Amino acid sequence: MNLRNKILDSDDQSVAIIFNEQNVTYGELKKMSKNLAVRMHKMGIKEGDVIVQCVNRGIPMIVGMVAIQLIGGVYCPIHPEEPVERIEWICHDVNCKLALTTSDINLPVKKIFIEALDASEPEGFENIEHNPDPLQPC
Repeated sequence: MNLRNKILDSDDQSVAIIFNEQNVTYGELKKMSKNLAVRMHKMGIKEGDVIVQCVNRGIPMIVGMVAIQLIGGVYCPIHPEEPVERIEWICHDVNCKLALTTSDINLPVKKIFIEALDASEPEGFENIEHNPDPLQPC
């Protein structure tokens, strides 16, 4: 069973993430990840596109990883404390289409700030073609 199926098939009330005394249930994780996947889809992201995630460890990082998998993207993690020039070079080198970030870093690609995540019922997720394969790292 891959990560996507484990999350989508899990009991919504069970705890999925515990981080710094903050708990997130599978139901909340599903909603946040689907909402982020819908936002990425509306920005033109499609299966196979490279998505850079430039965030510190935490709940937004996990939500970003799951959303990237849901949309069929290729996951490219970058530590946010890397020099901006290096981050820009990596984005260019991997042909990144989007960056998920929690900081106001100046990048040469479209960005989504994922500091505040939406746990409401996702609208439009059913219109996204879902990738059945496991997370693809770049």
